[in-house]
Amino acid sequence: MVLRRLLSYLGLRDIKAPLTSFEKFYSSLISRCTPENSLPTQYALVTLKEVFSILPHMVQKPLCEALLRLPTLGHGVLTVLTFQAFGSVFHSPKESVTLGVQLLNALFDLSPNRADIKPTCAFAETLSRGILFLHRYQPDLCNKKLPTFYGMIISNFQSDQKEVATASAEALKEVIPKTIEPSLLREAVTAVSNLSPDVTKRSSTTLEKIVLMFQQALRYTYRSSWNEILEVIALFFKSLCDCASEIKADKKHLTTIVKPLVIEIASLHNLPDEDILSHMDDVKSNDKSTDRFNHKNNQSKSKENNDAGEKKATFQMNINTRISNALTQALTLIDISGLLECAPLQFPGIDYDISN
Repeated sequence: MVLRRLLSYLGLRDIKAPLTSFEKFYSSLISRCTPENSLPTQYALVTLKEVFSILPHMVQKPLCEALLRLPTLGHGVLTVLTFQAFGSVFHSPKESVTLGVQLLNALFDLSPNRADIKPTCAFAETLSRGILFLHRYQPDLCNKKLPTFYGMIISNFQSDQKEVATASAEALKEVIPKTIEPSLLREAVTAVSNLSPDVTKRSSTTLEKIVLMFQQALRYTYRSSWNEILEVIALFFKSLCDCASEIKADKKHLTTIVKPLVIEIASLHNLPDEDILSHMDDVKSNDKSTDRFNHKNNQSKSKENNDAGEKKATFQMNINTRISNALTQALTLIDISGLLECAPLQFPGIDYDISN
């Protein structure tokens, strides 16, 4: 409607003719784009991302198909602008929901290398927009796509780049409150409550798959991003608390669902400081080779050691704070008896009979 009024204002009564020319011009420009001659396409993408959401479906679809080749060119700026343009599509009205589903499926196959910081950050933001677009118009289909989305974003936390971890955390913070819903928790509670001694194996529910992904994200290979991960997990528990209150879920069933994750968090609680901080030593060791060429005086080295010590202390304090926040949210969700059932040896100072 906005585009139609604009064209009418410009004296263009037939909307199809200028739109067809618009689509052909952009598609031709994109198809001719190469890494060596990308500047015209970059300018075009800057404009396209501003208007993509208001274009009709007949124009959006061929443009999306043309754009899908750009991330494969290995050009960082082009890839970022392309993801941003796709993000604009996910602000389209309901008429574009079919295209949105197809685009999201295609994006799942276009995950950039985590070493490419800017494209990875743009990709995380675009995926979050895509999953929320799907949740808005097709919530049932969205629930089926959630494990794929969470898996791709959580895998980014293996990067040792702070910018990637921050962007991934922001994407999850945007999605969790809107997608962790009572229906997901009800499905998991029903599956857990129907367990019998005769059943040795069953397929995991969507929520259980997400819990497992967060549990895996607390493994040692993710340690440089534990701060961001624990902050996201605390929000995840908070959203589950809201859902549990709404459906009046049994605490024992809730404990069964989140137990693997709570155990992993509790294990971090007593992890030696040197294990938590070891990744900072790894980063520092990468710089030692330059010491032979940079003859610094003792005073400068002493200052560096003091700065490193302060950074370690701050990092350790942040980790401990986030562990406490996550466990506090878990406590709200499953009560003290559930917390002690998950990790009775981690909190020996708490005297509580879990049989009550």
